[in-house]
Amino acid sequence: MNRYNQYPRGSEWHKWDLHVHTPASALAHSFGDNWDIYVEKLIDVNRSHQISAIATADYFTIEGYRKLLSYYDRSTHTLTASGKSTKLYLIPGIELRLNIFNSDSESVNIHILFDPDPEHCSPDFIESNFLEELEIAYRGNKYPLKPQSLFAIGKSISDGSEINITQDFSGLNEPTRSDYRKKALSGITLSTSDIKDTLEAINKVFKKQKVSPKSYLLAVVGKGHGGISSLKWFEDNRQFSRAGLVREDITHQADLIFSNDLSDRRFYLGERGDTPPEEVQIRFDNLKPCIWGSDSHTLEHLLHPSNGNSFDYTWIKGEIAFEGLRQITYEPKLRVRVQRDCPSEEEAYARIEKCTINLPADLKIKNKDSEEEIDFCLRGNHEITFSSNLSCIIGGRGSGKSTVVHILYNALHGDVERLYRLNSPISTLKLSKEPLSKVREATKIEIPKTTEFFLQNEIEKFAKDIEEMSSLVRNRLYRISTLQEDSKSLQEIETEYSLKALSFKELIDSYENITIINQKIDSLSSQIITLKKQTEIIKSGDYKKLQKEIEEIASRVSAFETYEKEYKKVISDIILLINSTKRLDWQKFGGQDVLNDFIEVLESYKNEINVAFEKSKADYAAEDNVTKLNIKKSQLRKYLSEKGLSPENVGELANATQQIADLESQICSLRQEKLPHDEIYSQKDDRFNSYRKSYLASLLSKLAEKSKHTHGIYWYFGQVLAVLKTRFTIDAVRIT
Repeated sequence: MNRYNQYPRGSEWHKWDLHVHTPASALAHSFGDNWDIYVEKLIDVNRSHQISAIATADYFTIEGYRKLLSYYDRSTHTLTASGKSTKLYLIPGIELRLNIFNSDSESVNIHILFDPDPEHCSPDFIESNFLEELEIAYRGNKYPLKPQSLFAIGKSISDGSEINITQDFSGLNEPTRSDYRKKALSGITLSTSDIKDTLEAINKVFKKQKVSPKSYLLAVVGKGHGGISSLKWFEDNRQFSRAGLVREDITHQADLIFSNDLSDRRFYLGERGDTPPEEVQIRFDNLKPCIWGSDSHTLEHLLHPSNGNSFDYTWIKGEIAFEGLRQITYEPKLRVRVQRDCPSEEEAYARIEKCTINLPADLKIKNKDSEEEIDFCLRGNHEITFSSNLSCIIGGRGSGKSTVVHILYNALHGDVERLYRLNSPISTLKLSKEPLSKVREATKIEIPKTTEFFLQNEIEKFAKDIEEMSSLVRNRLYRISTLQEDSKSLQEIETEYSLKALSFKELIDSYENITIINQKIDSLSSQIITLKKQTEIIKSGDYKKLQKEIEEIASRVSAFETYEKEYKKVISDIILLINSTKRLDWQKFGGQDVLNDFIEVLESYKNEINVAFEKSKADYAAEDNVTKLNIKKSQLRKYLSEKGLSPENVGELANATQQIADLESQICSLRQEKLPHDEIYSQKDDRFNSYRKSYLASLLSKLAEKSKHTHGIYWYFGQVLAVLKTRFTIDAVRIT
């Protein structure tokens, strides 16, 4: 299908949901297993949310996308179920968990979004050439991401048995296979030692299969579950942290960032004062667009952003195609927003909605080179629609681009002389003696009266000389301003008030400087108050007592967790050694008895270790240290919250006294800096009063001139003065 016929208006804003789970997802959801119900609900909710494109996001699987395709017509981008349908552009996406953890002990999540063109990334291609080429990790071991591995891991999770990767699962019924598979997908991560290894592993898969980088996008979760935003850039000593390095590495590789936080968007676009765009580009390779999605776990909240907790839709300006999504990586500031309402600029511009032309189907025009009569390019019925942000009309040579502009100009102005002078193609049509009039009658269009037409030869001149362009625009504005006979022209007003404008600009600049300096002073003062308050709190006995209790309990929890990990490792090693020894056959060498004795000793030690661990585990459980620790942490958070603090504030107080002195010094300097601006701004009343008197004198003069031939002038003028006196303080005016 020709994409330009499908999207005749070009780039417009549409809603996209790039984080949609399906019943194939391994996360805890309430979708059920009935795909008819799921798809029907998806169609129903789209009537209210009006989403144009979605990307699936199931963990380690493409099955959800594959299943949706059975309800989907690619040629029309229509999803249909139970007699209902909706337009949706489907993008195959996969969510992956890394064995890298954020500060909330969650696996960092990334998404791979593929070009849905079957020639690039069909479901079979994605499954066999991407997913099954990845290595996954489970319980410290590595496995290929293939059905056999998933069934073995799922069975181990279900019955607590050892993982047997060689077991035959061909006889499993479908419910059991599905159960094993989902349990495995819920527990695995990508098998990598650090983030660089992860990204290199993914890129190797794509390169091996000769997939163009343009055929997929990598999105990292910035905010939310599995997000990197909780990875702190700096340690308490302000040194760059290891977590910060991980965050920088993955952001550098990412094409998109999942976040609906305005501060994140400004950060990744280099719009925050602390991180200029040059620094963002150096650290992360490019400015990064922020996107968002529903991440819904229930049918009720399908397509509802933030799983029903916000209306932060992803708006993308572009065609509804993978190329439209890819364009936001090149223009992240202009082509994507995360917000409730459409960011369309329609209200900001006068615009032409559409043009309907109804000309004879056999209409001819003279070829300017040969004088031969040929078919007119816009003969018959045509409806041409325009984007509200129209920047150009695209078409081949002779397709009618200039003709469309001439038809628009003819419909608005009817400037016959100009069109004849330009040898306009519509002036030579075989319609009648007055072809321009006939074309105007055949054209239905609404054009704002202030529309200005710059024709091709003028545009070429502007493109070569910016001063020519500025001069033409200025002259056009001057000309428009003279259309009203009783008003001053723009040029006259510009000359008359240029000096006053400078005076007011000086006032505005002073006010802005005063406002900025006051904000800085308020911010510094607030920091001083906070530092003093924080210093007092952390010296208190209550704080020290809670902190000590937390440290003691945390130490016991950490010690047991270490002991438990070591216990599992030792038992695993003993079992492995026993199994390996049992496979040895030393009977003919006279050593079998020794091996049997050795196995008995190992079994004995294993039992003793198990008994000891179970006793320790029972003792530890009786102490319930985890609950105690959570209670103490909650008490500390409540204590700090009552004092107006958070736990993060406490680590910033090492040099509080010096910080307070530095802040007070900065406030003193800012107050000195503000003095000259205060002096200028104190003159505002005098300058405003001077302008009001000048303006009223001009206004009264105009009213007198306009009304001097009107009956009842004195009554009329008195009413005007009465109104003016209610709005302005003016001197007495005498009318003679």
